[in-house]
Amino acid sequence: MANRIIIPTGYMGSGSSAVTDLISEIDGFRENLGAYEYVLLHGPDGLFDLEDKLLIGNTGMRSDEAIHRFLWFMRKLHKPGYWFSGYREKLSPDFLDWCRAFIDDLGVTRCDDTYWYFQEDIETIPMRLRCYGRYAVSFLHGGRHPDGMPVRPLDYKGLTMAYPTPEEFYAAARRFLEKLFRAMGREEHHLVLDQLLLPHNLFRLDRYFDDDVLVFVVDRDPRDVFLLNKYYWAKDGGIIPFPFDAEAFCRVYAGLRRCEAPSDDRRILRLHFEDLVYRYDETLERIYPFLGVSPAQHTHRKTIFVPERSVNNTQLFRRKPEFAEEAAVIAARLPEYLYDFPSDSAAWRETEVF
Repeated sequence: MANRIIIPTGYMGSGSSAVTDLISEIDGFRENLGAYEYVLLHGPDGLFDLEDKLLIGNTGMRSDEAIHRFLWFMRKLHKPGYWFSGYREKLSPDFLDWCRAFIDDLGVTRCDDTYWYFQEDIETIPMRLRCYGRYAVSFLHGGRHPDGMPVRPLDYKGLTMAYPTPEEFYAAARRFLEKLFRAMGREEHHLVLDQLLLPHNLFRLDRYFDDDVLVFVVDRDPRDVFLLNKYYWAKDGGIIPFPFDAEAFCRVYAGLRRCEAPSDDRRILRLHFEDLVYRYDETLERIYPFLGVSPAQHTHRKTIFVPERSVNNTQLFRRKPEFAEEAAVIAARLPEYLYDFPSDSAAWRETEVF
């Protein structure tokens, strides 16, 4: 069997990076970029958006928009500057060429002498000035600009269309992804790719992967998720995807979890972040057979993920009295997601959250 793709994932702050750290302690598994999150599949205008647009209700206009938005996002990923980008250096300088080759692999038709109305752009001041100038020139030439293009300026010229069958799309996508995985070193070792999939995308597993993928879905007590986001990570400059009001947080969190399609796929192992801390050895007994490794291969045990340190990031709702009111709201609104802590150990109370 080829080296595997290991995907730790979770619910925006639930602790998937802890699994990434733990697995990287095992011989033969490498997280090339630590807890760096790979968003090219599930990000807005990523591969999954392209799939939906080309395979559900596809039209000429929808096809053109989907392809251009996908390539726009891939160019954004290719260049450095964002926390999620820099693929040119982190993956391969050929990344953007592979993206274009993937689009060509879908059987595109390009019409350079036409366009559709969503390509017209007159929103910005420079575009409006260009538009006024082109109107003036067109007036002198009987209503058409002499270069044969429309009076209004365009975001881009030409029209691109593709109508792949599902079989054609997924075959091309698998070839595209395999290029990426080889560039990351899959032929030499297993890959650990944090957040390559989200729990909400797991219904797509069979479309893109064979038995060579394993997914860890990490859950966490929502009281700690809320408090970490609001009182710690936000103050450190983190971009927080949740509301800072406890009632609003509960509505958003409940909706987020409802959006996930249930799956009992044997390639998915569900864990609690807290189990890694409070039931470390017991949890390892689930992880080893899932990965197909022996305890002897865990040669760097507790060198990266240290449960005695990570305990500081649990039960924050007991850390300060001012946290109690918001924690009580979350406990009342989201009881099905609370973790049953084995104790309220005070060992962490004099330490810092990290």
